[in-house]
Amino acid sequence: MFDLGWQEFMLIALIALIVVGPKDLPRVIRAVSQGIRRVRGVAREFHSSLEEVAREAELDDIRKQARDLANEGLAEGEHIFIRMGTIVRARRLDLRLLMDAHDLHNRGFVDKQTFQRSLGYAFGNQWNELGMTTAEFEEVIEPYLTR
Repeated sequence: MFDLGWQEFMLIALIALIVVGPKDLPRVIRAVSQGIRRVRGVAREFHSSLEEVAREAELDDIRKQARDLANEGLAEGEHIFIRMGTIVRARRLDLRLLMDAHDLHNRGFVDKQTFQRSLGYAFGNQWNELGMTTAEFEEVIEPYLTR
């Protein structure tokens, strides 16, 4: 902290002895050391709280990077069914259960908007990465359309 050599330390001790006197010197030294101890404790606490904030910020960054890495390489540029299948396998999604949750009347079929919404819920954040166009969505739902 302070770079004090033995000469500076002796000079400070001599001045303290002259100013305070030999009778009160132990009490003054004790009070100064307690003050220094308190300052060090506050500095240590402040330092640890800064480290904790840095660790939390770093963890958030690591989590975000892990989420981004988990979505990379999921069949970009491939046909929509291959992209969907890759995400389903990578995430181990059970689409039947997720889609069944939106069939409120238990009829075995849902309207087009509900189907799109339930696919969005099923894929979660991967829905954006899937990048399904309207034409691809029409291709996906065509086998399931009822007239």
